[in-house]
Amino acid sequence: MINILDINDAQLMVAAASGIEQSCGVAFWDGGQYHFGHSAVSQLRRKPLETKSDFWTSLNTQPLSPAFGNARHSADLVYSHLKELLGTSNDLDDLVIVTPANVGDDQLSLLLGILQSLSINISAVIDRSLIATHSGGRRSVHIETQWRQLLITEVIESEGERSVTETKPLPGLGLLDCYEQILERCADRCVDQTRFDPRRSADSEQELWNAVPDILAALQSSPKHTVSLGQYQFTVSQDDITPVGLRLMTEIDRVTKSKDRWFDEPLLAIPGVKSTKEAVSSDVIAGTARDVIQQLPESQKGLVRIASLASTAPSVAQTPEPPVAVEPAPAKERSETIASPTQVPLDSDIPTHLLVGHRAVALSSDEAAGFGLEPLADGAVIAISMRDRIKVLSLRGSYDQLFSGCRLFRDDGVEATLIHLEH
Repeated sequence: MINILDINDAQLMVAAASGIEQSCGVAFWDGGQYHFGHSAVSQLRRKPLETKSDFWTSLNTQPLSPAFGNARHSADLVYSHLKELLGTSNDLDDLVIVTPANVGDDQLSLLLGILQSLSINISAVIDRSLIATHSGGRRSVHIETQWRQLLITEVIESEGERSVTETKPLPGLGLLDCYEQILERCADRCVDQTRFDPRRSADSEQELWNAVPDILAALQSSPKHTVSLGQYQFTVSQDDITPVGLRLMTEIDRVTKSKDRWFDEPLLAIPGVKSTKEAVSSDVIAGTARDVIQQLPESQKGLVRIASLASTAPSVAQTPEPPVAVEPAPAKERSETIASPTQVPLDSDIPTHLLVGHRAVALSSDEAAGFGLEPLADGAVIAISMRDRIKVLSLRGSYDQLFSGCRLFRDDGVEATLIHLEH
């Protein structure tokens, strides 16, 4: 079975034979260890300084400022989150990454290095919006909710091919922001009806925050819902929450005029958000991604980043068709399209030196050995004894096959890059 990792931070998902595990990109530091996902969300209002919710979108190796627990950078938090999330699945031989369109190649390289250090093999990377939409005409738009922003991604269909093109972030309109606005409106209704303000206490505010998903679910089938908050009860209506959804629609209308819109499932739970399409859910993403990968011809299997599909390929609105060709993104759109592992590297792909800071050192030098490099006639590999200390940050490279451009990250925080110098 093809295993799927959806790295949308509002609804992280691992789909394997054992089932679906879901989480969200929030971390809580309790002074001794990290907690992630829903257990971290349950502390957002109670202990805001001990929670962090932007480490997935800001994935990098820059030092955290301010410090957060014992993590050096956001990559450490992503590593710990993935270790917890993937640790419940024992059948992840290969993994297909489904990624939002705004995740750059540098971040993907870092993510692959992190997964490599967890002994997870990656077989493909596919743009999330590509499988979340299906254009009946020439253009469709995926309205994707992330934790701290909305992402508006355009998918163009032309000459028998569907491709991800432009993507626009809308900061301040993510799921976190929407829930905060909904909490404020619910708290106002509580004050109006009971004179008790749940925002006066971190515990009662957190209790109301935890109730927001249930409130939205209830309002989908009823115009009003009674909320119990400790000894207090109050009523919330769809009309109370609708301004939050209308604000979202106003901003979406400002950015795109396309009416062929596909919304992520959490957005459609908010009153005022309207769509004629079915919701893009995690199980739909997983199923469609599997269909796409299964239908790849043998000649194109291997580690490829999929940014375009034949128009007849599986999508949210379609049942699987016969095998179709999948082309990597053009070089002008994807600067680091992943090469097949069987592809013969060009001479310029073979590293000759290691760039440490601003100095290029030979692969046979002591400094290169400090990164575990063992020189070969056609490049180098990472010594087995050093593989627990080194992360290979590359869409192409691995411990046993290094290319020019591969970044190496040592566990003491020092980075270096493999380069090719002409003699």
